[in-house]
Amino acid sequence: MYHYDLGRVKYLDFHGSLMFGLRRFRVRTNLNDIIRPLLDKVFVDIDHIIVQQQFTTSPKDFLVLCEVVWNKRIDDVQGTVSALIKELPGFEAVTVISSDRDRTLGFVKGQYNEMYTELFLHTTKEYLCFLDFPITLYKDHGVFDLIGPPKEVERLLEFMRGWGTELDIVAITDYHTRDRGLLTTLTAKQLKVLKFAYDRGFFDHPRKADARKLSNKVGMKHTTFLTHIRKAQKRMLDQLFGA
Repeated sequence: MYHYDLGRVKYLDFHGSLMFGLRRFRVRTNLNDIIRPLLDKVFVDIDHIIVQQQFTTSPKDFLVLCEVVWNKRIDDVQGTVSALIKELPGFEAVTVISSDRDRTLGFVKGQYNEMYTELFLHTTKEYLCFLDFPITLYKDHGVFDLIGPPKEVERLLEFMRGWGTELDIVAITDYHTRDRGLLTTLTAKQLKVLKFAYDRGFFDHPRKADARKLSNKVGMKHTTFLTHIRKAQKRMLDQLFGA
């Protein structure tokens, strides 16, 4: 593993997983007054919704894989979800794939309104960015990731703010392709330490390597070495279980 510092842009050679020049911008947006009354109806029984993936080739029609996390036990899941869909303009149908006492996974079909269609077209055509999944929706805000060159992402966010959308950048990291999954959330130093420790059996049971010896080999204080590992683990767990 090699790390090159090219001014403000970092390139990490990790089996080709990092896309040179692209950054991941995690964005929080406050949902505007137009759709908030609708969401007040939807989020009566729902804690949050995770849009896991989008399967469509049309900027107008959408088919998305959604995971609904309930705030109470739902007996008639299909009926409850179907009733919610009717409250939302543009949503046409839902098919439940699986469900347990607090989560439901299903496909949702519908059509974007004109404003969102224009936004999706602008995202790739005008600003050379793309939206990455999952997207998490709460009653009063949403969290999503925009991928692209920093200047292009900043231009797109400014365009979105022009519509009166409140947007806050909560994190900026290097963009890795999905073959490295959770590693997208780590800093270069955290990734280096985590990989070094893993290769030498630090996470094996029984443990094959001592943290003090490993920290000496990388020229780092013992406490600093463990801090990088713990922060890396926390970031990956946040990605799995958090918003």
